[in-house]
Amino acid sequence: MKKMIVMTALMCQITVGAKAQIYAGDSYMRYPTVDLYDPAIMSMSLRAHAEMAARRAAIFDQYAQWAADAYNEERWNDAIKYASSALSIFDNGQQYFIRGYAYESLGALKDARKDYKKSKKMGYGDAIAALERVNGKIKAQRKRK
Repeated sequence: MKKMIVMTALMCQITVGAKAQIYAGDSYMRYPTVDLYDPAIMSMSLRAHAEMAARRAAIFDQYAQWAADAYNEERWNDAIKYASSALSIFDNGQQYFIRGYAYESLGALKDARKDYKKSKKMGYGDAIAALERVNGKIKAQRKRK
C-alpha cells in the first residue's frame, strides 16, 4: 500500500513538473510548469553535500585523534568510546584495531577478535598478528574450562 502511494505521488510530481504541449482550449493547463532540472537548485544541493562531507570528515578526524591519544596513554575505556564514535561516521581499519586492542586489554577477547577481523578485512596490517594472538588466548581459555 505504501509503495503504491509513493509511486502515485512520484507520477503526479513527474506529470506536474514535465513541460507539456499547451492548447488554447485546455483549461487545466493554465498554470506554468516547472523544469525538472534547475541548475541553481542542483548547485546549491551539491554544495550542501560537499560541506556536510567535509564536516563529517573533520569530526571523524577529531574522534580518531582522541582514540589514538587514549590508546597511547592506555586509557582503554576512552579509546573504545572515541574509536566507536569515529566508526559511527566512517568504517576505518585503524579504528577497529584501536578498539580491538582496548577490548583485548580489558579482557573482552570476543569483542577484540570481532574488531580485529574487521580491521584485517579492511587491510590494516597490524590486525593479522593481533588476531592470531587473540585466537590463541581464546583457545587457552577454552582449554582451562
